[in-house]
Amino acid sequence: MLFFVSSRGASAPSASEASATSPAPAEATTAAPAGVETPAASAEVGLSAERPLEALEPASPLARPTAQFSGQLSEPPSGRPVEPPAGQARRPGPSSSAPAGQAAEPPPERSSERPAEPPARRFFANWPVWLARLFSLYCRLVPFRQKGYPFDEDGPCIFIVWHGDELSLLPRFGFSRGNIMVSRSKDGDMLAAVVGHWGYPVSRGSSHRGAVAAILALKRALAAGQNIILAVDGPRGPRREAKAGAFWLAAKTGRPVYPLSAAISRAYVFSKSWSHSRLPLPFARVAACFGTPLRPGPADLALTPQEQGARLDAAMAQAEAAAQELLRSWPPKA
Repeated sequence: MLFFVSSRGASAPSASEASATSPAPAEATTAAPAGVETPAASAEVGLSAERPLEALEPASPLARPTAQFSGQLSEPPSGRPVEPPAGQARRPGPSSSAPAGQAAEPPPERSSERPAEPPARRFFANWPVWLARLFSLYCRLVPFRQKGYPFDEDGPCIFIVWHGDELSLLPRFGFSRGNIMVSRSKDGDMLAAVVGHWGYPVSRGSSHRGAVAAILALKRALAAGQNIILAVDGPRGPRREAKAGAFWLAAKTGRPVYPLSAAISRAYVFSKSWSHSRLPLPFARVAACFGTPLRPGPADLALTPQEQGARLDAAMAQAEAAAQELLRSWPPKA
């Protein structure tokens, strides 16, 4: 569509000029697309005070000419970077936030350190360790004597005990660095944390769960020169009835088996537990004694598990009698 604008001070065209410049009524004029000026229209458009320059700009942003991409990116005043033409990769340029002539700073690296936990959460998460520390202080109120410890006379040894004597013996023999087999259970998790604080290495497993892995770990511990501590009446009892596992391990590795038992003058018995664990009362006396060692060989592997367990029972009975004798020979203070 053609627009005719008269400038101020110009004279009106004459009739002959008007007829020469105006198209014939019968001829159809092809309308240009909206917002696009034709060459003829741009030549005839003038300026006037009633129609400023802004009114003559195209209404659609698509009609505005775009700058030719020269390979170097720049940013318009609006802060948005100029996108390169289709099919051409964008080249890295300086950030709009950096001053002119200065390289942009790299983004700050995220720290991989975890935020510190509150003290209360750390305390409750490590409550088995705090329990072990408190019980170690409690054991100072209980006099203790031991007899017959094999101070590395035979190299690494296998110590066997009964379930129920752990509260009397384990806090006292952490210096032996005996590897303890602990069951894979929630109670075993707590016990592993406690005995680990007392200085014992831990192998996880039992005769009902992870037995093969635990036996292999114990064999590696003996080969590395570590002692082993086993509760021979099994993880589920019957109480004070030895199983053959410790005897078989000793026959396979050639290491001696030392029975260890405790005698307590006064103790609180947890009668609801299958093991009847005993907690020494304050100022009670605890006597621990090692019995005569067993030295099974490869020939003893021909014995039945019942016969192997019977030999362990006899060794433990002899250690119990020696512990009771040591307690009777320990006169109380006047």
